[in-house]
Amino acid sequence: MNDENSPLYAVIGTPMPGIRGGQPRQHIAVWYIEPERTQGLSVSRLQKFTKNELVRQLVEGAYQRVVDWALTARVHGAA
Repeated sequence: MNDENSPLYAVIGTPMPGIRGGQPRQHIAVWYIEPERTQGLSVSRLQKFTKNELVRQLVEGAYQRVVDWALTARVHGAA
């Protein structure tokens, strides 16, 4: 739902190991995805909805750019 010049924030929560019988906790991570990468993410969803070979090739290229980004993305820690 973002416009093409907006970043994407993905919030991911996972259970955190704790002390047996203690209060369950969550580990929360927020991924920041640069605006130039968000286009590839949104386009990659189209592949399963089309049989048009050109569209499928374009989507595959977009998907590969996302994979390339994920392999080289920088990680920023927060306190």
